Order: sequence, then structure tokens, then C-alpha cells
Amino acid sequence: MKKLIIATVAVLSISACSVSPDEMRANEPDQVFSSLKDAREVSICIANKWEAWVNKFNDWGVVKSTEKTDGYSVSALKYGPNPDDGTARKPMTINYLADVENKNTGSETRLYQYLSLNLGGNPFFAAVAACQ
Repeated sequence: MKKLIIATVAVLSISACSVSPDEMRANEPDQVFSSLKDAREVSICIANKWEAWVNKFNDWGVVKSTEKTDGYSVSALKYGPNPDDGTARKPMTINYLADVENKNTGSETRLYQYLSLNLGGNPFFAAVAACQ
């Protein structure tokens, strides 16, 4: 029982942390993909697949897509405690970030993951791979 309580506290402590996209980009990407498709098409596909996964769980989070100078950035944010009222309904932590950049022939996707525990296949990684 004591081990379960310690593990729960550790997970909750980690989930309360947050990281910015720039902090994620300061590290090597977890995976890099190349595609013959342009960045816009790949990023729309990633956003749609991530949205479908996130929407399966009403308390998981949201997906954001941002246009950048050289392509697009798609992020999956997990809900965390709202510092204003203590509720758990504010997107706080970026768990996944996909930067999709146009290249001469197609695009390149750099995928970053932040402190996620996955048992088995990772649906976020699978979605990015499927969109290439």
C-alpha cells in the first residue's frame, strides 16, 4: 500500500510540471519523419488524429495547431489544475509536440514527447507515422 501511495504522489508531482515548446525543442526529437507530402497536409492529418485520440477521454486535454514561418507546429496539451480555482480543466502541460517543416521535396516532422508513461504502442507516435 505504501508503494502505491508513493507512486501516486510521484506521478501527480510529475504531471504538475510544465514545459514550453522551446524547452522541448532544446532536446533532440524523439523521432524524425520524412514525407513527400507538404507540411500543411501532414500537420492537418496529425492534428485530426491526435484530436480523435484526445476526444476519447473527456479529461485528457486539447490539441493546438500553429502556423510557423517554415511550416506548422502541432501540440497535445494535457489538462492540469487551474491555478485560479483549483479545477483540473485548464490545458497546462504539452505532452507531445510535432514540428512539421517544408523541405524541397515534401516535409520533415520532428516529434517530441514530454514525460509520458505508455504501456504498449503509443497512439500519438503511431498517428504521426501514419500521416507521412
